[in-house]
Amino acid sequence: MGEFTDQDFLDLAVLFNLFWMDPLVLREQYPQLYQLRQQALAGGRGFTRQQLQDVLNAHRDLLGKVLGIYASLASKGQVELIPVPYSHPLAPILADLGLEEDVRIHVSLSVSLFQQVFNYKPRGVWPAEQAVNDYVLSVFAGEGFLWTVTDETLLVKAGFNPADPSVGMRAWYATYGGTKLYVFFRNTQLSDLIGFQYSRQDPKQAAQDFVNRLLELAKKSDGTNIVVVALDGENPWEYYQEFGDTFLEALYSLLAEYQSKGVLITTTPAEYLAKLSQTARELPLKTYRYLDLVGRDIVGPPAQLCGRRVHNPPEEGHCCEDP
Repeated sequence: MGEFTDQDFLDLAVLFNLFWMDPLVLREQYPQLYQLRQQALAGGRGFTRQQLQDVLNAHRDLLGKVLGIYASLASKGQVELIPVPYSHPLAPILADLGLEEDVRIHVSLSVSLFQQVFNYKPRGVWPAEQAVNDYVLSVFAGEGFLWTVTDETLLVKAGFNPADPSVGMRAWYATYGGTKLYVFFRNTQLSDLIGFQYSRQDPKQAAQDFVNRLLELAKKSDGTNIVVVALDGENPWEYYQEFGDTFLEALYSLLAEYQSKGVLITTTPAEYLAKLSQTARELPLKTYRYLDLVGRDIVGPPAQLCGRRVHNPPEEGHCCEDP
């Protein structure tokens, strides 16, 4: 530690906090900090405490604006906001451990918090890690949600082929107590391209590749199909050039171009269901206690992670006990 000076730590604090901010936001809203970023990229050092304070003040300012921006976009119909169950629980595992009431509490709390912040009840819900089973879906339906989303791997588990447009490019539904809950299945390949691959490519070429793939899928569509792209657990933008700004601007420009031609239409799930819910297929449910969404079920609780605290598997009617 003796090799580092106070100035070194100050420089690290400025650089760390500055480079977590999107360059487009800096350029448009905080031009002085954008110049500071350019200075840092050129190897500049020797930052001041006032510059650190300016960066931290911008963080606080942005955090204070985020929810208002989300609400504004939702009111214009540009986005659909949805909650995740309160503390991001792996709901199927909770249920299998006998904690069904905990699942209901997490879901109920998430709705209450959402309504408190945005003043309306959400139509959809995002399952943590996209892990669902029959019980979790029934809780979502009981809470009054219209739709949820998960991975197309579950269609494979049910014996379907997602490459078939009538399977993978379609909404599905399950009925609980007379209430339909619609389930969208994400296109895993397209989602993973954004989550893991395109950050290593030229942004404009990556955007064009993505749209080209959509155009190929559109050729198979009967006009009622939907392609769902959903990223769960992946926060890829920090790995993209300019935090993904160049890629996203190119992507949305292309999507807007093809939307004007009526070839590719961007939509929210609730908008889609308002027009085409009658095309949804009934979901044949199977019971999967633990879902890892990569084509396997975990047959029992991961006892090796708990050491000797797991006495007997809960599916045999026992609880975890101290040895």
